[in-house]
Amino acid sequence: MISSRESDTVNVITQNVLLDYTRTRQKLILPQDDRIGSAAATINNFPGELDIVGIQEAHKSKKQHNGEVLAENCGYGPGFWVNHNQKPYPDAPKGRSNEYMGLFGARVDHATPIDIGDNRKAMMTQIAGVAFVTLHLRYGYDARDLRRAQAKELIGALDSYENAVLLGDFNEHRIKRIAGARNILGAEGFESVFDLTDQPHPVTSPIEPYKKIISSGRGWQSWWVRHGWSIDDIMIRGPRVRALAAGVLERVIAPGVFVSETAPNAPLEASDHEGLWARLELAPRHD
Repeated sequence: MISSRESDTVNVITQNVLLDYTRTRQKLILPQDDRIGSAAATINNFPGELDIVGIQEAHKSKKQHNGEVLAENCGYGPGFWVNHNQKPYPDAPKGRSNEYMGLFGARVDHATPIDIGDNRKAMMTQIAGVAFVTLHLRYGYDARDLRRAQAKELIGALDSYENAVLLGDFNEHRIKRIAGARNILGAEGFESVFDLTDQPHPVTSPIEPYKKIISSGRGWQSWWVRHGWSIDDIMIRGPRVRALAAGVLERVIAPGVFVSETAPNAPLEASDHEGLWARLELAPRHD
């Protein structure tokens, strides 16, 4: 047990595990049930304790809850999950049924959903007065205002936490002229661990094996597919939280994940997103 008068080191990981109903039906992407073992292998390959792991886009299929399967395969029980991207009504163009996000890890013994509006949730746990939140903001160029509104809701929910960590899929590049939600979070003191450790922001999506599968679209989407964007991040604020190191998870394809006869060209990698990690130091509390 870490004393309240001692510094504490915490490893945090974020991974979007890719839920795409349309391309799965089209046999372009393997069902998440078949890929979740690779997600577990990738996370378990991290050379350190898995203290806090944030997951986005976990599918509760007819067969299994992939978030719980992933957490259990990493050795931490079922974890804590919330259905975070619900449709406002059955035929709504926004939202997706049975999509979950959550937290698990050696230091996660509880988690609480945060309503960030737009029928979306975030999930928060806390360690020694520091909030840790995994999030997944709304996707799309036309969702800029929604992401800004979600960021404001998140800031309000964290009002009582001077020290906080955000880990997840922000769904917007860090370029200031288009990073509306990130700009709002930055104004509230949040900084990327990659800036704080003097590293370039890694391109996290889409990874190379998925580029040809994802529609190139036009304009911003075409550029995004060709070049990839740094849409996943870990951001911290507060005098008690310091970034010691950060990086990208090494992708691993689990044994038993094979080319499918029905989808022979589908990638075997767990997701179209890179996973990220950070090692953080938490200064002692003085209350």
